[in-house]
Amino acid sequence: MRRSVVAILTVTAIGLLGAIQGFSSAASKVDMCVPMGAIVLKAPEDVQSKRSSVEFPHARHFDVACVTCHHTWGRTEPIAGCMTSGCHDVAELPKRKPGAPADGDAAVMYFKNAFHKSCIGCHKDIKAQALAQQKSLKTPARPPAKSGPTSCAECHPK
Repeated sequence: MRRSVVAILTVTAIGLLGAIQGFSSAASKVDMCVPMGAIVLKAPEDVQSKRSSVEFPHARHFDVACVTCHHTWGRTEPIAGCMTSGCHDVAELPKRKPGAPADGDAAVMYFKNAFHKSCIGCHKDIKAQALAQQKSLKTPARPPAKSGPTSCAECHPK
């Protein structure tokens, strides 16, 4: 009798835990659509671009935390793109006010500054870290691993 009571309690506890886990994961589940191929980054519709659009290889950047680029994402809502209204969709570089820093909020919302600062800045940081690591290990002089494009033509081939 004692064994059957323990068995019933064990099965009930396992069932309850499974139901709670299933309920909590269903309630917090958010469908995410993550682009696997290249994402085309381009100027806003009302801007005559001087350079070609950029093909951003999204899947190559999966080792970077999503919030590095999607810095306003709260991790519960769907991720919005950079050109979403109010993010980095400003079509013209705002004039700098005298005495104000060159990199104020309005300047960062300008699409070109946002992409260049984030993308090129990250690639330059990676390259600098690789060089510093190479120097600290005192390895023979050779170029560090490729960090990503940092010149105009590497991103804008046309």
